[in-house]
Amino acid sequence: EVYSFGNGQDGQLGHPEPKNLLEPTPVQALHGLPILAVACGAYHSCVLTEAELFVFGNGESGQLGLGPHELGSEVPVSVKSLRGRSITAVACGESHTLALAKDGDVYAFGSGYYGQLGLGSDIDVFTPTVVSALRGLGVIGVACGAFHSVAWCSGGQLHCFGRCMD
Repeated sequence: EVYSFGNGQDGQLGHPEPKNLLEPTPVQALHGLPILAVACGAYHSCVLTEAELFVFGNGESGQLGLGPHELGSEVPVSVKSLRGRSITAVACGESHTLALAKDGDVYAFGSGYYGQLGLGSDIDVFTPTVVSALRGLGVIGVACGAFHSVAWCSGGQLHCFGRCMD
């Protein structure tokens, strides 16, 4: 069962009415689904089940991965382009998302302003895109900060990309 609470003005709590909630409230759209992981960005949230990745909240930079014409959702929506990809982990930055597939592929989407998507550019990406620089490296985990991302590999290597401040 997934419960959410706090600032919900951008739909990031997954309830039909975007409002703030002062106590944990079940997300009805996810009731009864086998939940594997939950991740939260500043204004979006992701919930991983055994079969699908659900996203909700603000997607103005593409962080929901639903394409350039779906820039937000107040209730959980499945990322159709990731169905069948065996996603095992998800991480959210302020306005970007990483999804790790069982085969080690990392999918990135959302704001690329600081290079935090690892795609070699600083543009926003509205659909999940494979981070080709990580392909074949045996990625086993991903994490995101506000403007940076990290992927770690089975051989112990750590790959960091995005905003770097002294």
